[in-house]
Amino acid sequence: MNVKQEVSVRKVVKDAENNYRNGYFCCEALMAAIRNNFELDVPKEVIAMSSGMAVVVS
Repeated sequence: MNVKQEVSVRKVVKDAENNYRNGYFCCEALMAAIRNNFELDVPKEVIAMSSGMAVVVS
């Protein structure tokens, strides 16, 4: 698996926050930010799979 060795934690946080503000659940937002910043060689579906970790309170 290809993984970027050096990543800015601040950029991961900023990207996750932006993803969340743009409609992702918290776990999806973080997974997308990690996948993109670490340049993981995994399909985008991994973001959708993480949505099962979200808790929706009504």
